[in-house]
Amino acid sequence: MKRRLNIACAIAHKPKLIIMDEPTVGIDPQSRNYILTSVRNLNESGCTIIYTSHYMEEVEEICSRIAIVDHGKIIAEGTKEQLKSTITDVKDIRIEVKSAQPAAAGALKTIPGVRTVLQEENMIRIHSDAAVDNLNRILKQLMDDGMEIRSVEEQEPNLETDFRDRRTLIFMLGFPIILMLILGLALTNAFSGDLSVGDLKVVVKDTTRGGPLSEAFTAFTKEAGKSGITFDSLPAGKNGRTEVENNRYVDYVELSGQGISLYGSSRSTIESNIVQGMLTSFADKYNAAAAVAQTEPAQVQAVFAGGAGSDYIKELSINADRTPGSIDYYALALTVMV
Repeated sequence: MKRRLNIACAIAHKPKLIIMDEPTVGIDPQSRNYILTSVRNLNESGCTIIYTSHYMEEVEEICSRIAIVDHGKIIAEGTKEQLKSTITDVKDIRIEVKSAQPAAAGALKTIPGVRTVLQEENMIRIHSDAAVDNLNRILKQLMDDGMEIRSVEEQEPNLETDFRDRRTLIFMLGFPIILMLILGLALTNAFSGDLSVGDLKVVVKDTTRGGPLSEAFTAFTKEAGKSGITFDSLPAGKNGRTEVENNRYVDYVELSGQGISLYGSSRSTIESNIVQGMLTSFADKYNAAAAVAQTEPAQVQAVFAGGAGSDYIKELSINADRTPGSIDYYALALTVMV
């Protein structure tokens, strides 16, 4: 009641600007709702309100523009949509099914907005564009594949989780610098063909019986082996997912008539993403080759023909005697980002 009286006194002379400092701290839910409703009504009547609060859900509900303050400094400012997009434009969808089908990941990746699909036993985790409303289509695809859905959880970006998590906040502020360094280093080494990603082990089950996909994948594994990735055939009687969960392998790849399925390790996310990226590149090439084979079979080998990095990236310096170094590529990365 005292808080309401304070607000009434503040607006009695119909001011054009009101500053409210955490007006809902320590009050009951009914009074809190009354204050929030009053704030909205005041704003709709033409009053500008500067509202400070530690309750991010309140800020997200009533404010048209938001400034995030940390240690007395504004570190982010904009509408709630702009702030959310600053953190991430990806939503996380987790679907638990009774019995997952091996080909589920491949079918889901064809749905607009879906970026990645990770299948771990009966849990399917999907990263999708936050701006694309595709949940119903994803669920329909799973049901069409004969899977019984047990639970669905969709997490979209929100200010409470993004700005309360210090790790996320640090990542938001530091990522541009980190990305610049990564891009600079990557460009520096772009012309070296003998770089290794590390000692990664992948187990493979091939049920295609020596078809075109199997032959193309064999050639791919030989090239990937130069980067330190080992592909082992799954022994008879063994379960690929179990091998991954027991930390014997980083990923489990399954080749079938329906394409390629990848089961990643939840303990080795970075390593799994490396393999996934390489497999995606291979799958794109294979699909392109399959399309070429329908019209010009003789040109299929040209699609898979590999080459050195210089086949794809060319460097040219004003000074012909000077080779660009790390600083040059850091500057290039920064210029592109800006």
